[in-house]
Amino acid sequence: MARYFFHFHDGTDQPDETGTEFADAKAARDAAVVFMGEKLRELDGDFWPEGEWSIRVVDESGATVCTIRVTGDQATPQRA
Repeated sequence: MARYFFHFHDGTDQPDETGTEFADAKAARDAAVVFMGEKLRELDGDFWPEGEWSIRVVDESGATVCTIRVTGDQATPQRA
């Protein structure tokens, strides 16, 4: 088992100081997808106006395992 750190950004940096153990990098990447989905679900539609989040997963040596970025552009209503 190796320790992976999930550094989250939603307008402010939220570094992961403790990390979580996973069997391998694939398991950590899979967990990052679930984590991001849960964060978005917690918003209950209030993603706007921030509209840009990221999570960067690093291993114990500090090497990046993956980065997920979620960006939203709110369309301006068109006038008829």
